Amino acid sequence: MPKVLILYAKVGGGHESAAKSIKKQILDISPTTKVEIYDIFENSNSSFVGTVMEKGYILLVEKLVFIWRILLFLFKIPFIATIGKWVLNRLVRSNVREKIWQCEPDVIISTYYYVIDVAAKNIPKKISNVELFTIVTDTFSPHPIWFSVKNGSYVLFSQKAKDIALTAKIDDKRLTLFGSFFNNSFNETITSKSAINLKILSIGFNPNNQILLLAGGGSSLPNGEKLLKNFVSINSQQKDKKQLIIVCGRNQKLKLKLEKILKNHPDQKKLVKIFGFTNKMYDFINIADLIIAKAGPAFVFESLSQFKPIIINSFIPDQEWGNVEYILDNKFGYFQPNPEKCIEKCFNLLGDRIELGNIRNRLIKAQIKSDILNLAKFLVKISQKNLNYNQLKMLKDTGKTR
Repeated sequence: MPKVLILYAKVGGGHESAAKSIKKQILDISPTTKVEIYDIFENSNSSFVGTVMEKGYILLVEKLVFIWRILLFLFKIPFIATIGKWVLNRLVRSNVREKIWQCEPDVIISTYYYVIDVAAKNIPKKISNVELFTIVTDTFSPHPIWFSVKNGSYVLFSQKAKDIALTAKIDDKRLTLFGSFFNNSFNETITSKSAINLKILSIGFNPNNQILLLAGGGSSLPNGEKLLKNFVSINSQQKDKKQLIIVCGRNQKLKLKLEKILKNHPDQKKLVKIFGFTNKMYDFINIADLIIAKAGPAFVFESLSQFKPIIINSFIPDQEWGNVEYILDNKFGYFQPNPEKCIEKCFNLLGDRIELGNIRNRLIKAQIKSDILNLAKFLVKISQKNLNYNQLKMLKDTGKTR
């Protein structure tokens, strides 16, 4: 059977969710393919470093943005980027080598920059033919660090990303372009009003009141406390009450803080639902009238695919700004980083049915769909080709071919 190994680093939620989505889609179309996903910092001496990187990353992009911007600038310098590759290789090479030895993959995929370089340098001699791909999960504005491995192969999801790769002197033959990358369950939209009402009732909301969804991704929700405080302050003065769903992801501390804020506003308790990490995002997006989001590519495109107007309230510098530009250029929503003004904009927009309808019509016309199925077919085809090659070579080496 073909074997695929997907490597990622649990730094932010996007790299892990991308790895899981690819695995699911490959198994859906090719159940006989063996697919493993592996966190490069898992079960190793570097697991502590991985934890520090995960928490440090969230701290940098949410609280210490100026330091993050400095780091982004420094890693555009080839010498600094080379040092970064060397350090990562030293930290994780033993467990990456061991995983490759155990899996004996026909294809190795990485959803995190640098990792494919580590894999390439640590492939055991017994594995004679394996192809390596980096899935560039930053859709429009990937940092040049993604393309520091000049002889690597890359999967991209926009012409803008391809142009950046070409500028980084990656051979065009090593670049494969697909459409949008997100969970393809979002290629279907709930159109039945009764079905939507049932989902609204299932979380204790009133189908007659508009719903605002606030989410930031799997690992963070920037300005969550300020956004909730501003919402309850404005909503308490409204005759036409709005309802708010907040998804905190894995940030349990934030969830507890938000629940504490809500206790001080008993009149809003039935109008606000707070969730941690959840598998109900498809339902929440479908029942929402408007969405506030961090500019992470997966959540943004999942929301747009369901024809939902979106207000971006934060983004990670460089890598997510392209998503903000895409929304603004196509008039799919707005960008407002100020928490107070962001909530004011939400209430104004929810009261403007004409503008909401115009945005929705633009999204219906755009018909944004996930292309992950074609990506999975591409990867399965390559893994099968490499498996056939390796089996034939094995037969020749043992003298069993005629």
